Amino acid sequence: EAFASLDIFEMDGGTAGVAFGLQWRDEDLSQDYDQLSNQDSFSFVIGNPDFSDSLDVWAAFTELALPVNDDLDIQVALRFEDYGGSIGSTLDPKFAFNYRATEDFSLRASISTSFRAPSIFMQNGGATSLQQLSDPLLGGANAFAAVRTSGNSELTPEESTAYNIGFSFEPIDDFSIELDYWNFEFEDLIIQESAQAILAANPSDTDRIIRAGDPLTGPLVQVNNTYVNASSLTTSGIDLVASYKMESDV
Repeated sequence: EAFASLDIFEMDGGTAGVAFGLQWRDEDLSQDYDQLSNQDSFSFVIGNPDFSDSLDVWAAFTELALPVNDDLDIQVALRFEDYGGSIGSTLDPKFAFNYRATEDFSLRASISTSFRAPSIFMQNGGATSLQQLSDPLLGGANAFAAVRTSGNSELTPEESTAYNIGFSFEPIDDFSIELDYWNFEFEDLIIQESAQAILAANPSDTDRIIRAGDPLTGPLVQVNNTYVNASSLTTSGIDLVASYKMESDV
């Protein structure tokens, strides 16, 4: 990682500054199980497959701080990341400002985008866990079964847009109120499939549902799931903070 910052020119509110940098990281992940685990020779958790993969990521970023005048500060930022392969690259901006309308009241806001790439494990990994599931073929009776989660090489990155607006107000000395509204919108959300939902949708799916004896009606042994890109998610909220300062002898 390399990072640098410097002053670039004067403005009415002070000196404008810029920061920029470069990043590179190498990720490696592997799991090497014994032969019995590879052959699914254990009860309940069955076993696990071996896997090994790596990921190289390059990133460049810059941020500009602009003290426009004594009342207004503006921040502009930009980040580029390149994952290569099927994930590709992304360019994400951010814009924010803080405006001091009076000595007692200030207004702030920001908007930005972000990017979350699927991990090595999500794309090419594998793990098996034990879960209690309700089997429709047994009238909804509970069954302990192995859930085999395999990676999905066709995953696309998860993207989001976030914005917030708020203010700070000091109606009297030493008493302040801060109020912020925030909103996050996610697209192509990366989630792990629900083993129970897979079982309920088609309890006789021989590709994803493994049963002992008769593959269509036998006792439940294993459910195969993976990671997928869900549709979207929006979440928002309000943060309220009130504080009062008091002097004491302590």
